[in-house]
Amino acid sequence: MDELDISDVCDRADVTPRTVYFYVQQGLLPPASGAGPAARYTPGHVARLKLIRLLQKQHLPLAEISKRIRRLNDDEVQALVDEAKTRRPEKGSSALDYIRGVLADSIPSASRSTAPPRPPALPAPSVRESTPLGRSQWERHIFADGIELHVRRPLARAGQRPVDKLLGAARQIFGEEGDEHS
Repeated sequence: MDELDISDVCDRADVTPRTVYFYVQQGLLPPASGAGPAARYTPGHVARLKLIRLLQKQHLPLAEISKRIRRLNDDEVQALVDEAKTRRPEKGSSALDYIRGVLADSIPSASRSTAPPRPPALPAPSVRESTPLGRSQWERHIFADGIELHVRRPLARAGQRPVDKLLGAARQIFGEEGDEHS
């Protein structure tokens, strides 16, 4: 088994030593064998660092990344990294695509078919709708600790329909007790 020092790991994964130490502290990476200058890492550490970066590019928070990779062994992590290298990045990846993916992932597998239907594409707001003239005010919807949706008011009618759908889906996911306005 190859043993690497911290500089080798950082070079191969394109991260800083501080990032490595932080991820070990957060439980995203297993600790090195040894301590101080004698600390040794494995190619599994490098693969995990690369996978973490790939998942961060998909807008996943570290807590979710931790849940997903803790149960994987080094071979499974490397296989995911290799698979990601062969896949081409999706065009049009946006925050809306991310939200759709999160909502699709939240539906229990028993209640959906093998290929869940994608919600219809929402039209992009016109420049006039996205930048209303005059004063605006923000409406805050709280669904859980650290999970909020902010909507600028006034909002055009065409913009209100998708917001209503998003609020409805969020209420189903987080329960009715959420959605406090501030």
